[in-house]
Amino acid sequence: MNVFQKEWIELLIKQDFPEWNIGEDGNDILVKIPDSQDLQLVIDNFPETILAIQSEITNPPRRLKFLIGNSKTSGSFEINPK
Repeated sequence: MNVFQKEWIELLIKQDFPEWNIGEDGNDILVKIPDSQDLQLVIDNFPETILAIQSEITNPPRRLKFLIGNSKTSGSFEINPK
């Protein structure tokens, strides 16, 4: 895990999103949400969520993909693409 990825994981965990399980998946961040939450709504709002807290990141930016899903389906969001 790189320091940029680690800092993002720690920041997301501090946000205390209800019942979200946040961890690493290789060079990506895995965000598992419960089936009871509206996954499409989470995916649609994820860019704004990330932009709202991005200023708290102190490490130099790197490409990072967030994999967001539940037991039925998933989506992704990428920051700093190359």
